[in-house]
Formats: sequence, structure tokens, C-alpha cells
Amino acid sequence: MRNTLLLALVILFIASTPSTGQRPTEARIIDGRGATLGPVIDHTNPTVSLDVAGTVVPVLVFPDHLQSALFSQVYFSSSGCTGQAFALLPVASNALYSPMSIVGAENAVYLGPRSAPQSITFASTLIPGVFACQETPGSVDGVVPVQHALDLSPIYYIPPFSLQSQILASAVPATSAWALVALAALLAGLGAVVLMRSRLAAQTVLQADAPKAERR
Repeated sequence: MRNTLLLALVILFIASTPSTGQRPTEARIIDGRGATLGPVIDHTNPTVSLDVAGTVVPVLVFPDHLQSALFSQVYFSSSGCTGQAFALLPVASNALYSPMSIVGAENAVYLGPRSAPQSITFASTLIPGVFACQETPGSVDGVVPVQHALDLSPIYYIPPFSLQSQILASAVPATSAWALVALAALLAGLGAVVLMRSRLAAQTVLQADAPKAERR
């Protein structure tokens, strides 16, 4: 009986042991120091959602820089990437987002409120992924004024950026089906043995009491 109970406990332990190959995982982006930018919200082009100066923005992540998923270069009214800055107004499909761009080696964030789009002439630009100021004048339509909010690097995040897999803390352990079946069969057999032994014990008692009853 002791051996049977021990075997039942072993099977129960196996049935409740997590299956390491079936735990749900979450992809996240980390920087060169191991700091987490956030969980990946788009796996086609690794994208995280960041709260930047109180504004939630989708950010594309590259090994050496960050870039707004609302892709826009920043246009400046003066040379040397100075003066009033402008960025494209997000299209209707991104109407919930404010105008925003991330440019330069410092991953500088430029953002502003949604307003009526303008047509302007500019003297210089900062292009996402290109760290140097571009001294190429021109004109552009559909832009709105933005302001420099903060630099994400090196204060908050440092390249290189990489993708990492993390096991979710709330993962529910996977249960082995065969172990549950075996446990159920073992318990059923154990119950049958206990019932049989109870009946045999009862019969033994009756047989032992029978001579006493006859002598009376």
C-alpha cells in the first residue's frame, strides 16, 4: 500500500511539473545596458510603445538608433538644423497620435500638438537614421510646428538595441496528459484494492464471530 501511494505522489508531481518548451513568452527590446524599452507590439518591424514626455508613441527599433513609426524627418527654418522645427502631420489612419519624430545620434524627440497643416520652405533637415544635419533647402506640405522634447540617448537608452525573449511570469504550467491518465488509472486501481481489502476484512470478522455465536 505504501509503495502504491508513493507511486501516486510521483505521478502527481510529474503531472504538475511545467513543460519548459510550452511556456508562453514575450518578445521585448533591450538596450546596450540591458534596460528594457518595452514589449514588442509589432513583430513585422520590431516596434515598441514608449511614453515620451507624457505622449504615447510607437517607436521602430534598429540596432543603432530609434525611429518614430510615424516616419517623419524634421524640417528647420534655418541652417544648421536650428530655428523653428516642423514635422509631418500623421495621416488619418494614425489620427490618435501627435506629430512626432526621433532623429540624430542622441535619438532626439521632436513632438507637438495636432494643428492645421502648413506649407513651408526649409533650410535644413534631420532625417531618421542619418545622424548629420542635412543642409539641403526645399519646400514641403502638410507639416506642423514641433519642439525638441528630450534626448533618449544616452540618458535613457544606449545602443545597440536587441530583441530578447522573456518567459511570462503569469505562465500557467503545462500539464502532462499521459501523467493525468496514469494517475487516474492508478487511483481507480487503488480504490478497488481498498474496497476489496475492506470486504475481506469484514468477512474475516464475520467468520471469527460465527463460532462464538454457535456456542451461545
